[in-house]
Amino acid sequence: MPDVVPERLLAVFGVCVVVAVVVSAGTTSAAFSPFNGNWEGASGLQAVAAEADVESDVTLTTDAYDSVRPLGTVAVVVSPDRRYTDAEAVAVERFVRRGGTLLVAEDFGPHSNALLASLGARSRVDGRLVTDDAVYYRSPTMPVARPDAASRLLVGVDTFTLNHGTYVRPNGASVLVASSDYAVVRNDAGNPVGTSLGPYPFVTVEPLGDGSVVVVSDSSALINAMLDRPGNAAFVENVFARHDRVLLDYSHSVHVPPLEQALAVVASAPHLQAGLGVVTLLVVGLVATRVGRRSRGRPTDATSTSPPSGHGTGDVPHTHAGVDHETLVSHLRATHPEWDPERTDRLARAVRALSGTAPDDD
Repeated sequence: MPDVVPERLLAVFGVCVVVAVVVSAGTTSAAFSPFNGNWEGASGLQAVAAEADVESDVTLTTDAYDSVRPLGTVAVVVSPDRRYTDAEAVAVERFVRRGGTLLVAEDFGPHSNALLASLGARSRVDGRLVTDDAVYYRSPTMPVARPDAASRLLVGVDTFTLNHGTYVRPNGASVLVASSDYAVVRNDAGNPVGTSLGPYPFVTVEPLGDGSVVVVSDSSALINAMLDRPGNAAFVENVFARHDRVLLDYSHSVHVPPLEQALAVVASAPHLQAGLGVVTLLVVGLVATRVGRRSRGRPTDATSTSPPSGHGTGDVPHTHAGVDHETLVSHLRATHPEWDPERTDRLARAVRALSGTAPDDD
């Protein structure tokens, strides 16, 4: 038993290390990430989809747009970190024009406007901060808007709250949510731009082919902390509930955990899946074989007459009639000085008995 305890402790430690590495590789602290469960993450989007009884998937490649049924699917793009290539934008546009819904949430990044332009959508995110000194939540940089109750997307949505966001220039798109009349636009120095007051659009929708494009002027409006605001969660749930599937597009996010990136690569490469399957079978077979061998050589109790597990026949001299009891005892004491004399004597007698050597008178 004393020899087994360190092995078990090492095994437990190894399991703990593996679990820690897997958890670390599968999560992130990046804002807007669906793999971040903290206040600034966006893991709550999948929770809202579950509340709406709608299936949701996170995709790290635009290939997913060609593999889903557009009609009945809403894709969500939240503040992409890099530009969609022409080929990728074509895949998104094809998805929308065939009946899909695309929801783009952006505040100050440039890549969402580039995507909207590639699609042929008219709405654009302005990129300048909007504040409201009259109607806000906690501070003027968190303006509260009153949605247009006539829209089906806004049934049961009484308010919609931004968190340091901008506004949408509709360019002919329908405005679903707008600020109060007291909102102002500010420049980078924090000063009001001109003398024009609100309302400023926060959410727009427009048709594109057989589908539609929804633009939200603040990606932070969809993070976990802001989904605690009843109106924000209700709006997202309304959008999701009108569909059968939610596709969370994080193909252009640089803050994807390594484990998720690796899984995405494997999922997109059948030959890798087959290779990993073969490797897994080989590893399982090897482990099973070694465990089987060790279990066959392990004593069942402290008085077992078999040599201790982990010590082969090399631990004792080859037994034959010419090897006496004292020789065996001397060898065992030299090999295992930690054993007590009684155990050493008992094992020497057992070895001689198993070898067919008659007990002597010693």
